Amino acid sequence: MSHIASHADGKVLVIQYTQSRILDETTIGTVANEVNALIDKTQDPNVVLDFSKVAFMSSSMLGQLVKLHKKCKQYKINLALCGITKDIMEVFKMTRLHKLFNIQPTIDKARDSLLKL
Repeated sequence: MSHIASHADGKVLVIQYTQSRILDETTIGTVANEVNALIDKTQDPNVVLDFSKVAFMSSSMLGQLVKLHKKCKQYKINLALCGITKDIMEVFKMTRLHKLFNIQPTIDKARDSLLKL
């Protein structure tokens, strides 16, 4: 069973996390592999990660997001995150990752922020 859904339009690849809880190492590994496979094959210059269905996320997932950020930089892909809950956003702020990532409230706003680059 896939833990993500995706769609692309030639400008932006949107990856939506479909699990409400990304907590255990097995799920995190599966999600990371699925997202990395999409990043490896995309021709889109922009990627949005949509967390609107995610209520809980472990700190290990933050590490995977940092790795993904580095990979996107290497591939010259612009990355934005959206749909992050207030509680998860607090973790981003405590770890200062909110300064590393382009975080927007919605897919549309994330998409717009990337297309302006």
